[in-house]
Amino acid sequence: MRTGNYGFYNPINPNVNKFNNPVYSVETNQSQNITNYILATSSLEATVYDGLKIKTNLGANVSNYSGFYLQPSDSRAAQQYPGICYSSCKLSPDDKPHI
Repeated sequence: MRTGNYGFYNPINPNVNKFNNPVYSVETNQSQNITNYILATSSLEATVYDGLKIKTNLGANVSNYSGFYLQPSDSRAAQQYPGICYSSCKLSPDDKPHI
């Protein structure tokens, strides 16, 4: 993963504050999905007496899924606009957006 200074749209401007740098999102978000699927069958046939056979079948169908998605917090806007933005650039309660 690359650690760099990614630019972003002005978080104070209400017309673009919902956008994020797509390169930053691709390089910092982490996700993984794993699917395991097993389908197995087996059979057994035995002759107990002449003319008498025993046959059995056994099957298993197992499916397992696991996954995660991680989006790290982004404090770049709060660092660039101290006192106006906090956390992921929600405007502080006392401030109004400046364009």
